[in-house]
Amino acid sequence: MRKLVFYGCLLFWVLLLTGCGGRAVTKSFVREEVDFGFIQRIAVIPFENNSSDTFAAERARDVTITQVLELGLFDTVEKVLVDNVLYEEGVERGAPIDPLTLKRIGQRLDTQAVILGTIDLAGTGRIGSSDYPEMALTLRLLEVNSGLILWQASGNLSGESFGRRLLGLKADDSYQVTLKLVRTLLKTAPAGYF
Repeated sequence: MRKLVFYGCLLFWVLLLTGCGGRAVTKSFVREEVDFGFIQRIAVIPFENNSSDTFAAERARDVTITQVLELGLFDTVEKVLVDNVLYEEGVERGAPIDPLTLKRIGQRLDTQAVILGTIDLAGTGRIGSSDYPEMALTLRLLEVNSGLILWQASGNLSGESFGRRLLGLKADDSYQVTLKLVRTLLKTAPAGYF
């Protein structure tokens, strides 16, 4: 009986220390001298996709829009309107935007800033016979008139963890990994800025 209690406590502490889900590794930057109160409305530009998952960029963009709204960070322009303006301005999906075009896009959409994103990894990892999704993403907030980066956060997240493997639990799916990573990145801005 003592062994059972001991192993039960040991398992509890291992799970507590390792977590049951993947842990995001993030780095972030915020321009300290800027008062973010001037930003009332933003546009989320289509993300650049450097991964082999053709849907990763659109999934991450949709999740980002939802999380910006859910967290109450800013009002956002409907993505179809953003895409139409980008098309009319001759900006290709995921392509860099020059400063003059960025300024015109901001004026046409009545936004003070845009969020851009880059997917560096969206794929499947493997441990033993277990597959799990993983993602690496960078989000940045640019002021439309100057093109200045006001905030940027990068991170990666895996749907697998030691705790899940130990208990035989299923890894998070790619949507859950995307949601957790985007939310974690958006929360890196210091309180009171967004």
